[in-house]
Amino acid sequence: ATGPTGCFMKDTADVNVKPYNTWLGITSDWNDPDNWCPGVPTSATDVTIPNGLPFYPLLYDSVPVARSIIIESNASIEMLPESRLSIFGNFQNSGTVINKGTLTLSGATAQTYPGSTGTIAAMKILEIANTGGGVLLDKSTYVSAELKPSSGTFALGDFDFTIRSVDTVTARVSKLGTTSVFTYGNGRFIVERFIRQGRKWRFLSVPTNTTQSINAAWQEGAL
Repeated sequence: ATGPTGCFMKDTADVNVKPYNTWLGITSDWNDPDNWCPGVPTSATDVTIPNGLPFYPLLYDSVPVARSIIIESNASIEMLPESRLSIFGNFQNSGTVINKGTLTLSGATAQTYPGSTGTIAAMKILEIANTGGGVLLDKSTYVSAELKPSSGTFALGDFDFTIRSVDTVTARVSKLGTTSVFTYGNGRFIVERFIRQGRKWRFLSVPTNTTQSINAAWQEGAL
């Protein structure tokens, strides 16, 4: 369909669904109105990042928001270290996401993440801040710095979520919010720990699958 400014917009028969904003790729600045048809997205705007463009979004601050976002194949989004992108709907990635900042899933209804066919080239910080139907994984994925379960349900379903560890940094899970919940199908958390080469004795974990009490296993019976 043709929008009010004469540019292309995704057609929909549902009058309750907001029209999709389309990225035009004149420059890489998300906040530049010239890069959007018909305008810079808001939390009520669905966004499409199409392929075949000269420039793709480069996020450098905490302003960018969108409702649902569709990243087509061969398209991309890159977030710089100080950036924070808040998504209030589904995250459908068939292209490439490079997150060196913070991606926040802030919906009031159910959200899916990270997109079943795309590539997550970097995912530094992922925040779950859903206040409604929760966030459901539709593909196994990871974080390289921090998983922040601020609020709502994070449902792994049948996919795995990896807390990554490399030679320079080990990711972590921050304190759970008061309404934060993890649910599982066949999916599981995978916790990595990078081990440098060398013949050394290393204490990697305390017993977690045992008939002993915490006092016996972790505190060696001390009072």
